[in-house]
Amino acid sequence: MEKELSRHREAFHHLIKKHLIASLEEPAVRLMELLEGYRQEVDNLLIKVNKQGRKQDSIKILQEHIYFRKKCLTLLENWIKERKTTNCGDLLSDFDQEFQKVITQTTRYWYSTQKPERFNPLPADNRVVLLLKFVKRTGFAFYATPVKVANGVRQLLGKPARSPRPWRQRIPVRKLSHWFYGNALTAEYGNLMAQALKDTCLLANECWQVDHDLYETFQSVFEKKQEDGVLLEKAWKEIYDLALQQLKQKALALKNHQLSKLETAIDRIDKLFVSQVEVGGTLEFESISFLEWRRKRNAGKVRTNCSSGIRKRQNTLYVLADDWKFNQEVYILDSNAQKVLLQFKSRLDSRKENVEKAFLKIPAFLQQTKTEIVDEDPEGLRKSLQRLRYNAQRKFNSTLLPEVSNLLLEQNFPMIIDEAEQSLGSELVSMTRERILIADFDAGRAYGDNAMQSISPAELVKFELTGKFSKTMLTLKTSTISRLEKITEELENLGRMVVVNLDSANTLLDEQGQDSPTTSFEDAHAAMDRAHANYQDLARQFETFVQRLQQTLDSAVVQYTGQLAELTDNTKVEQIRFRITKAKALKKSEQLISRSKKVFSESLQKGKSYVRYMRSQWAASMSQLRGRLGIKVFDTQISDEISDFLVSGYLALQKLPYVYRRLFVNEPLKEFTFYFPRKEEKGKLLKAFNKWKEGSFTPVLLVGEKGSGVSTFVQLFVKENMQRKPVVYSVELPKRIIREEELLVVLGQSFRGEPFRQITEFYEYVESREPFVAYVDKLHMLFLRQPGGFFTLKKFFEMISNTSRTIFWICTCGLYASRYLDKSIGLYDYFPAVISMQDLGREDVRNMIMMRHKASGYDLVFKPSHMDVKDRGFVKKNPQQQQEYLKEKYFDSLNRLTKSNIGFALQLWLRSSDKLKDNKIFLNSLEDIDFGFVHSLPQEVIFGLHALVLHENLDVHQLSQVLHISRRQAFLLLMRLADRGIISREPGYYNIHPLLYRQTITLLKDKNLVH
Repeated sequence: MEKELSRHREAFHHLIKKHLIASLEEPAVRLMELLEGYRQEVDNLLIKVNKQGRKQDSIKILQEHIYFRKKCLTLLENWIKERKTTNCGDLLSDFDQEFQKVITQTTRYWYSTQKPERFNPLPADNRVVLLLKFVKRTGFAFYATPVKVANGVRQLLGKPARSPRPWRQRIPVRKLSHWFYGNALTAEYGNLMAQALKDTCLLANECWQVDHDLYETFQSVFEKKQEDGVLLEKAWKEIYDLALQQLKQKALALKNHQLSKLETAIDRIDKLFVSQVEVGGTLEFESISFLEWRRKRNAGKVRTNCSSGIRKRQNTLYVLADDWKFNQEVYILDSNAQKVLLQFKSRLDSRKENVEKAFLKIPAFLQQTKTEIVDEDPEGLRKSLQRLRYNAQRKFNSTLLPEVSNLLLEQNFPMIIDEAEQSLGSELVSMTRERILIADFDAGRAYGDNAMQSISPAELVKFELTGKFSKTMLTLKTSTISRLEKITEELENLGRMVVVNLDSANTLLDEQGQDSPTTSFEDAHAAMDRAHANYQDLARQFETFVQRLQQTLDSAVVQYTGQLAELTDNTKVEQIRFRITKAKALKKSEQLISRSKKVFSESLQKGKSYVRYMRSQWAASMSQLRGRLGIKVFDTQISDEISDFLVSGYLALQKLPYVYRRLFVNEPLKEFTFYFPRKEEKGKLLKAFNKWKEGSFTPVLLVGEKGSGVSTFVQLFVKENMQRKPVVYSVELPKRIIREEELLVVLGQSFRGEPFRQITEFYEYVESREPFVAYVDKLHMLFLRQPGGFFTLKKFFEMISNTSRTIFWICTCGLYASRYLDKSIGLYDYFPAVISMQDLGREDVRNMIMMRHKASGYDLVFKPSHMDVKDRGFVKKNPQQQQEYLKEKYFDSLNRLTKSNIGFALQLWLRSSDKLKDNKIFLNSLEDIDFGFVHSLPQEVIFGLHALVLHENLDVHQLSQVLHISRRQAFLLLMRLADRGIISREPGYYNIHPLLYRQTITLLKDKNLVH
């Protein structure tokens, strides 16, 4: 029996050592690994810091500290990998499996003899046990009575007495094993595991405090800018490393203490098991309290309590780890903010030094100028002042000051603000999206699952800090731009002041004659002194600008880092969580309300727009029908608004700044700044040019509508692809040419600077030259629609054919004129390459217009029409929404009126510009403009407009020839159209008003006059 009992206990002891001890040791072991890893990372950090020697790079030190904190974050994530809902069954699963195998291999019962002394009453027995023992004694007395009687007989016979046979007891070993090595051991293990987690959490909390103190020490050392990091290394070795080693020893002691407790618990369970084996089979053990169903119920309760205790302690450990991780992320953000500030200061100092070096050239020039103003005879002083004024204009105003201004702008101070803002948010991107934080966290408490509420650190920083910092950066960039503009403006004023004062001194010398040299000399010197004083003031302005820039960002970063530190206060977790939830709810409700309003507004606007569109279409159709039926009289065809808009446009343009008018002038571009690439047309022209160089006959004809950018395309193509060879000659036709002599004059002036007298002279000149390119613009200026009016044009075709090997001819022609000439004389047959200019898209025209406007530097305000003012939906919009709505509406109207013709779009934009006020260009609405009146023009006017479209421009005599009417009739017709603004009057000829060109083309297409 003793051997069996010993083997049975050893089997369970083996299972306990194999499965339970390792799991019980794990919390302390993992904590020791964390401590060792942390110490190693700190040692690596100190090595990297000390490697830099006495000249330390503060930015690099902060970067190394950021790397260290990220590695600490990784250590913490490896320490507590993830939150698991662990129960006792998970921890004891392997133990339970082998425990069942041992139980299965064990016999159900052990059998042994039972001593009668076992039934003697003991002081500690209760009444039930005493009664059971009395029954046992009584039963045994009855059982032993026959033996006692037999022993009395044997005694009479002189024979030795016999002892009664002992009762045989049956020990339920499986049941006992389940009770003690199953239920009781599980309860003990659960309590020990929960206690181990609690003690580990308390030690980890102490380690966290050491980490926090080390961070504070690092910050203080860094702020004091210790050159060799001695203080930090000393503090680490003498304080923090010793504290961590002590914590490691505590963790080791904790592990040993837990194992000791487990051994004590096992000894106690062994004693209980042995004691129950001794009473096995007795009535006490077979009582109702030891029934199987009670054992199983007790086992369930034990497992539940064990799992609950362990899970709560694991929750505490997980919360501590998450809170610690959150602090590490805050440390990273804090160190990154300090690094960003140092980088900003370094870049700012570098740019400041560059600008100051350039600034020093200004006083040097002023001093040199002052020195060169010599006090001598009036004539010498006059020459000196004139020379210095010329130098000031050429070297100072046109060279030095622009270089300084450009250098100042090239430093791109707003960009380094942007870089600082982006760098500050770089670490925020990698910040964890979820952390479990608990208000007033206590490492000694056990937290249930209901307390495990998460919070997003990224959202927390975003809601609490990023928005405020971004607003500060936006304000800083705006003020930086305005200050830079003011400095550049002061530079320009300084240059003007130098030139004006030198000129004034020279004028004074001329006015006062021989008596003024001294006065003029003194004034010139005083002027240079004033200029130098202005320069010093300008230098102080720049110095103040840099200081304010640095102080503002420094203050913003200090506020940012201070608020970061406040976020680590757990007492505010609930407030922060509430604010985030509230902000999300408000944002979601705002989005929902905004989306609903937008859908309703768009639906309502679409309905209103459709009604207005149908009304305008009906009115336009009726007006056009009345015009075609001749119901309207010509004198009342144009409304006063349209007439005023067309005729008074010139006066309105004069109110705009010159620079703005120049930006939108409808002239061929000479630079690529505002050029829209024509890839398809460029490819075709380049292909024809390459064929010509190979010896092919490839004169090119480019056809395009007026305002489509044909001239710009050719000029920039030549500039880009024909920079040196071959030589390019531009032939401009200043007027309509209908005689061969006039053509020879124009060609001669364009090619060699003097006219060709005969056509043979033209051919001789071409043969004597190397191959070259001739660009002839507006080919339609070489014909007149009348008998014999095509002679010059055909003669020109003959010249092209005879010289095409030497000259690469590039000709342009109006779209509708080219179509007419092709039908009448076969124009396209004379040119192997005919390239049509493709229409630009609506967005292309819009982008080109806005690109020009932005180059002006003015703000843009769209004025509402009288219909918009009456629209309640429009009135309810905020100003920004109103401007966006009016902008879209304006460009819709612009596209409707110009059909994406860039030339006419530019002119209409300029004509609709109302005024300049407070650096803003106000733009009138195009909604009220209706050009439908052109459809009601009389027949003779339509024929006149048709002639102008084909020829582009005509004078009175030419129009009379084309229409076969008298000069007086032609003159009256042109005067009537010019007075109403339908045509424009230029010196010597008339053409269609640019703003009515598109509507005129539509009218002529309706009349089947152009195609």
